[in-house]
Amino acid sequence: MDITREDIIRLKTGDTEVFDEIYNKMFYSLCVFGLKIIPEVDVVNDVVQESFIAFWSKKEQFDDLIKIKAYLYTSVRNKILTEIRNKHTESIESQLLVGVETNNYITLEETYCLLYDSINALSGQTSKIMRLALKGYGNNEIAISLNISINTVKTLKKNAYAKLREKLRDNFFALVLLSDLLY
Repeated sequence: MDITREDIIRLKTGDTEVFDEIYNKMFYSLCVFGLKIIPEVDVVNDVVQESFIAFWSKKEQFDDLIKIKAYLYTSVRNKILTEIRNKHTESIESQLLVGVETNNYITLEETYCLLYDSINALSGQTSKIMRLALKGYGNNEIAISLNISINTVKTLKKNAYAKLREKLRDNFFALVLLSDLLY
């Protein structure tokens, strides 16, 4: 997510374009995160919406994107746990497990977003190849699908791996995920 310091300042003054960008980039991730806690789509969608409304009302308090993300994930988790308590749909033991697993879900979801953003930043053909590879396509299938030679696929994939490893070198989880998904 490319939110600059200037964007944060604009957000604090009520710029809805920056809010919309954060909303569009994070809505899906927050919903996936929420669904791992409670598998009720309507409840999760409502909770994510409520979390963004609460965030908007407190926008002046945030100085960087990390704090915004932390607030939104925590807000979604807490609102869902409140929903569970109100409905009495789960046992206390499973609610305790949610707290332990929350960090794992956040890390995984943020890592997926980082990986996909990095792949989407690659040049057109290379990005297409890597997205197909993520879907489980083999080199031959990719070559046929894109109407290019298998050697072109191999070369572009090799170059993409090098670029992605360089770009993601400081994120251990993204590198592990990249190797698990693409090799």
